[in-house]
Amino acid sequence: MLRAMTQQIDAAPAKRRPPWLRLAPLVVLVLALGAALASGAASVLSLENLLAGRESMSSSIERNLPLSLGLFVLAYAAIVAASIPGASLFTLSG
Repeated sequence: MLRAMTQQIDAAPAKRRPPWLRLAPLVVLVLALGAALASGAASVLSLENLLAGRESMSSSIERNLPLSLGLFVLAYAAIVAASIPGASLFTLSG
């Protein structure tokens, strides 16, 4: 019985994906990194800028805590997934 099931599985045709589809995640990451660098986000994400705007950010976060937490999680996931150089600063500031 087991042998018959194994033969059926082996006989099933493999679904082939287009070769370009394998590169899609890499293309998305490269585009995200390019967009971050082109927008100047790498220069904005510095420890000096974080410390300079700390008072303003703290009061804004306290007024809108649920929204702030949600935006932080989404931004953190995007930054870490794209391997943007500021991800370590984002981790420390969270």
